[in-house]
Amino acid sequence: MKLSIVIPAYNEELRIMPVLDDYYKFFEKMMPGDYQIVVVPNNCNDRTMDLVSNFAENKNSIRIIEIKGYVGKGGAVMHGFTNCASNYIGFTDADGSTG
Repeated sequence: MKLSIVIPAYNEELRIMPVLDDYYKFFEKMMPGDYQIVVVPNNCNDRTMDLVSNFAENKNSIRIIEIKGYVGKGGAVMHGFTNCASNYIGFTDADGSTG
């Protein structure tokens, strides 16, 4: 695997889907089969997990690592990083503001 993109998510039901869809379409076109998007929902109490799970269905390049207890953005990013085995790892916020 060449690239992993980690997306930490805390109650992001209103923002995550456009970013997830854009990243998925881009990387499917540019490097199919050689990337993964790792979404890390962290102690969400909204529909973030449901939306991401539905989107990820039948998409091998989308991985979800749910954290039940609150660890914050940094904790979610680090948890995602430590669970990736890629040559390159990056992250973006669920609204796409950091990348």
